Amino acid sequence: MNEPLEVHVLGGKKGESIILRLPGDNWGVVDNYTPSLKHPEKNPSARFLRGRGVRHLRFLCLTHPHDDHYRGMSQVLEDFAPDQVWLFGAASPRYLYEKLAPLVKSTIEAEPVDTGDAENVDELVRLFDRIQADFTDRQRIPPLEVKRLHLKMPLLQLDCAPPLRITSIGASAGQCLLYEQSLMDCFNAKEGVLADEQPSIDHNMISGGLLIEYGEARVVLGGDIDAAAWEETMRTLTPERLSSELVKISHHGSSTGYCGGLWERLSPGKKTVAVLTPFSSQGLPSPEGLEHIISKAKRVYSASIGGARLAANWDDYALDGLFAAESADILLTLRSVFSRTPPSSERLEGICSFLVHSDGTVDYSGHGDAGSLTTPTS
Repeated sequence: MNEPLEVHVLGGKKGESIILRLPGDNWGVVDNYTPSLKHPEKNPSARFLRGRGVRHLRFLCLTHPHDDHYRGMSQVLEDFAPDQVWLFGAASPRYLYEKLAPLVKSTIEAEPVDTGDAENVDELVRLFDRIQADFTDRQRIPPLEVKRLHLKMPLLQLDCAPPLRITSIGASAGQCLLYEQSLMDCFNAKEGVLADEQPSIDHNMISGGLLIEYGEARVVLGGDIDAAAWEETMRTLTPERLSSELVKISHHGSSTGYCGGLWERLSPGKKTVAVLTPFSSQGLPSPEGLEHIISKAKRVYSASIGGARLAANWDDYALDGLFAAESADILLTLRSVFSRTPPSSERLEGICSFLVHSDGTVDYSGHGDAGSLTTPTS
């Protein structure tokens, strides 16, 4: 029997890390979040990889520059020495990093979100600096290869049986240009310093994602891809390639993380298993987004049931007003799940683990606070 693809989705109240084991013992990490930069031993991805005896990565991927996707990634880069780094597409690395760092810092200083914000800026700069240093290190064996997450960009192919290939989805070259211009609008053109009035920057518009094709199986890892980028992805890739057995839901279950017709394309005949990572303080998953996805997918899992509940304070008394009358089955399912979950928990971290076989079958196991938001369907 062919070796299965392993997909491990780690998450809690905030952030996500996705760990892949490809055939031939090839390991990759897509995004990373750790709750503590001061305690490297608590980095969930690093802890997981060491527990599996992993010392080296085939690739490390950053879908976009939001801290809930990059916090702690510099440690993974340093400790597991990937052959390749896949980055969201935009301007040349050094130019982009020099613009992003002061912009993120100014945003944090103006609207502080939590006590770790200053650390997040340092972490972003540290990650970019390390990528740059490894890329220019002529003594590094093998040399670091850097690829961009432009729509339809080939990223990796394994000559296993059947072959496995990974392709970038999400942001197109046009989206990248719009993003770069939005960055430039934040600076004084003559002096190159931050402008007095800065437009808001949507880093999700640059988010990439991954399409993994392995025999009859398709896996989509959605990053924080927004509606506009999904529309371009649907225009670019055939329905057959997007018809998936497993989907990591975009943008933590937000209604802005999909476009019209997307889930019909991803999950024809409600065949798809979906998984999300909550972002409780941002109210994600949103009731609207979750209702829509539950209506399209065969089953929906969360890396943290407690985190999903905290997202909208979904106590029993609040559930009745969330969904329309025709969604009574969804309402009953959610009531059942959330009524079993305590209002708060000291541990809201979990892992959704999937074995994706080349014939298109998917096996699931959950760990910690992970669990299903839906009941099984045939």
